[in-house]
Amino acid sequence: MFGFLKQALVGDIKTALQSLGGFKEVISRDQSGDISFSIKFRPQKNEPLIIYELSIDLNDKSLPIVKSEILKFRRGSKGPLWHVLEFHEGKGFAAEGELTDYSSVKAAARKKRNLNSPHILALKALGNMTDFVAVSKLCRLTEDWFVSDFHLGDAREIRKLNSPRISRAQATT
Repeated sequence: MFGFLKQALVGDIKTALQSLGGFKEVISRDQSGDISFSIKFRPQKNEPLIIYELSIDLNDKSLPIVKSEILKFRRGSKGPLWHVLEFHEGKGFAAEGELTDYSSVKAAARKKRNLNSPHILALKALGNMTDFVAVSKLCRLTEDWFVSDFHLGDAREIRKLNSPRISRAQATT
C-alpha cells in the first residue's frame, strides 16, 4: 500500500497499478469492486490524527480511476471529522490556507477543483501548491517513505550462495 501510494504520487494510479501487475493482480483474489485503503498519521506530536482514504475502481472502459479520495481530521479533541480534501472521479474540493489552529479550521476556505484526469491523485495535484498546507504535509511524508520488499525465501537463497561449502570429511574432523 505504501509503495503503491508513493508510485501513484510520482506518476499516476495507472502506472502504479501496472508496476504491480495491473488492477486484477492488486485486488484480493476472487474479489470484485474497488481497491480501498486508509492511512492514519500524525504529522507532529501536538497535531491531530489525519486520515487519508483512497478508493480505486475501473471505469466502463476497464481503466483505473480514483473513485474517491478523502483527507480528513478531527477538529479539537472531540467533534466531527473535517474533510480537508474530497474528490470523486477527478472532481471535488480542498481547503486552502494555513491549518495551524486545528480547532478553528471552520474559517478555512474550500475551493472546488477539477483534475485533468480521473487517474491522477488530487493529493499529487494539490500537494505541490502552497495554498493547501494539510495536503502538502501528507505528500512530504509520503515522499520520504522508503519501502523495502523483503522475502524470506530470497534471503535463504542469498545465504546459501554466500555460505562456505564444507565437505563431509571436513565436518567430521
